Amino acid sequence: MGPPGYPSARGKGLLGALFDINFDEMVSTRLIKAFYVLAILLISLTSLFILLVGLWALQFGWGRYFGIFLVPAAPLLWLFELVVVRMVLEFVINQFKITEHLKAMREREGLR
Repeated sequence: MGPPGYPSARGKGLLGALFDINFDEMVSTRLIKAFYVLAILLISLTSLFILLVGLWALQFGWGRYFGIFLVPAAPLLWLFELVVVRMVLEFVINQFKITEHLKAMREREGLR
């Protein structure tokens, strides 16, 4: 339950929110945590694959320069992708919070 005057984010369950025809409950804010965990997993696996390819290239010598580029690029790419995903998701969450606060202000002033 949120502060007084603010709508409850947990008024309905996930299935109840999915079938809310008036769109009073937001489903995206509940699913965004799972999406972020999935994004961390996929970004980590991709960066690990890039690192392993770089180490393999260094070991077998067919692309020594390629390996020299990939090994330090893997953690930098991991960090960059994680920051970008986090920024996008924070923007999305911020938009939902703005909507919730505006709705609460309207209800407090009796405009709805």
